[in-house]
Amino acid sequence: VFGMALGADGNTLFVARTQDGAVMAIDRASRRTLYQQAIGGLPRRVRFDAAGSAIVVANEAGWVDVLR
Repeated sequence: VFGMALGADGNTLFVARTQDGAVMAIDRASRRTLYQQAIGGLPRRVRFDAAGSAIVVANEAGWVDVLR
């Protein structure tokens, strides 16, 4: 895991996994994976847009992914 961000609900942790080019959402309390989205490349920093409705992931491969 490289980058992490806590969701607006305070219960969901979003992590960038560079080894398989994916972003995961993890429930903090249970530590269960809620979902995983393959985005390819080498995802690094995870942030949210100003409204908190989209996840923005900087990718070392040269692009930015926006997940809703």
